[in-house]
Amino acid sequence: MKYSSKRITVRPYVRRDYESWREGHLAREPKKNKFDSLKPPAKNLTLKKFTAMIGKNKKRAKRDECYVYGIFDKKTGKHLGSTSLYILIRKGLHWANLGYEIHNQYWRQGFGKEAALLTLKIGFRDLGLHRIEAAMELDHKGSIGVARSLGMRREGIRRKFFPNPSGWEDLVVFGAVKEDF
Repeated sequence: MKYSSKRITVRPYVRRDYESWREGHLAREPKKNKFDSLKPPAKNLTLKKFTAMIGKNKKRAKRDECYVYGIFDKKTGKHLGSTSLYILIRKGLHWANLGYEIHNQYWRQGFGKEAALLTLKIGFRDLGLHRIEAAMELDHKGSIGVARSLGMRREGIRRKFFPNPSGWEDLVVFGAVKEDF
């Protein structure tokens, strides 16, 4: 499963992506807000760990649990981030959650929207999903903006839906169905 736009390609990771994946993480800027991931230490960006990640992704996809994709610049091959579809319910409902993360050095350039749109297409066309939703913290303006720009509909707030170290947090939910795309 590989989908491309004019600027990017979204596809499962392969071993030859290691250097680009590593460089993308190492080039991250300092953490910009509470939603941003920390730049991982170089010692955690080994080929061994990358290969293990690919293996784990393949096993989860084979079990139809989760599909993880790398986001790559079509011209340069640079790793821009990742996106995923986590299957919530397969029997009858064909329902998944969309996740997306762009390395912070590439924020505000439209890559999140492009990658999320391509991932929705993979979910609806290739995986046969009926419904895909994106759930995020109530004040996560960047993710909310991506979901809205895709045409996903705000469906409401799930109270005390996701665990975190300080308790359970509310999430705002945006949804899309196959007919929307």
